[in-house]
This record gives sequence, structure tokens and C-alpha cells, in this order.
Amino acid sequence: MWKLLMFGCTDAIQVCAKLEEAKKAYPDSYIRILSFDNVRQVQCIMLITYKPPGCEETGVA
Repeated sequence: MWKLLMFGCTDAIQVCAKLEEAKKAYPDSYIRILSFDNVRQVQCIMLITYKPPGCEETGVA
């Protein structure tokens, strides 16, 4: 987990800035972003936002 949770964040620029910080700190790691629904209290989105250089594509669609 990178830094603190960003509850209530409404500015995409803040998210992008944290992503860039994580990429600089961990350039050889995968980075994913999770999003939660605050009403149902469940995870609603998960996406890989960064793959390390030289990672092999698996060809899985």
C-alpha cells in the first residue's frame, strides 16, 4: 500500500501525482489503483496503472 488512503479525493491530479511518486519509489514493481464504494463499502474498481519496464506480455486477452 502506498501512502495513506485518499478518502474523499475528487481531484484526479492528486491521484496522478501519487502514482508518479510510487513509480519513482518502486520502478521495478507493478502498481495498481483500487477504488471503493463508500455506500456499499465494497471494492468497485481495480486497475493496473503501471507495469515495470521489460515485463513480458502474456498474450491473455
